[in-house]
Amino acid sequence: MKSVQLTPSIGYCNGKQYTIEGINVQSVFDDLFGRVVFRYILLTKNGVQCGEGSYELNGERYGEWDSSPEQAYKIVIAGLGLEIVPMVGKSCIFDC
Repeated sequence: MKSVQLTPSIGYCNGKQYTIEGINVQSVFDDLFGRVVFRYILLTKNGVQCGEGSYELNGERYGEWDSSPEQAYKIVIAGLGLEIVPMVGKSCIFDC
């Protein structure tokens, strides 16, 4: 599973404050017709898990996803109101 670097954001987990700086996203269900569910894990700079959840696309929104991992990350990150750290000289969001 790839991790994407995020602009630091404050989050809370079990009563503790964390700075969220990374995210992992994985498709856990896709009916290949009109519904997909992504699972995401929020990470600190040191890779410590500080949150998790699911994000679903269905109906007309299913068409927003082009079945690529990069697009899945972009959809979930935007849906959570987070931002990707731009990588200078890179055309993709992963360290490619």
